[in-house]
Amino acid sequence: MKACCRTSVIYCPQDISCYWEIDRGQRNGGYPAEVQKKISACCNLGANVLAYATGRQLKQKLDLPPVLASNNDPSTLSRGALYVPKLIHGGGSDDAPAALSNLLETMSSQLNLRVSSRRILSSISDPQLYDYPIAFMHGRRQFRLTAGERQALSSYLARGGVIFADAICASEQFSSS
Repeated sequence: MKACCRTSVIYCPQDISCYWEIDRGQRNGGYPAEVQKKISACCNLGANVLAYATGRQLKQKLDLPPVLASNNDPSTLSRGALYVPKLIHGGGSDDAPAALSNLLETMSSQLNLRVSSRRILSSISDPQLYDYPIAFMHGRRQFRLTAGERQALSSYLARGGVIFADAICASEQFSSS
């Protein structure tokens, strides 16, 4: 079972995974009551074991993941606040769209910094990138920058800019790019 970045292997001496397979939406139905009861019991057991093994609580399928609520009104923080743009690239730059805003909210609350969680997307070669002291870059897939993008990034760094880069789920493809 793969749960985000973790892979868990569960061993059970009895075969319960077959019951998980037949419980899938298109296959479930029309079974005798005792078989349906066994399917339900095996699915509940599997869910409990996986929740225990991964240290997670089961969630309803319609539950949204927790996202920190922004206490920062951009209009009140326009002066003296840290704005951090997210750099756009072909390696999954928006695969975790709330990552940067959550990071900025955590910085604000734990470090008492004035930050804005306003979403700013920037191409690497955008001249306005120089207006920001820090840029955020993350993803999970391999990507390649054009010669112009590499030159713009080099110039940004040479002028004192900082890039905070994060490989989603420790992706080696993103890291090697």
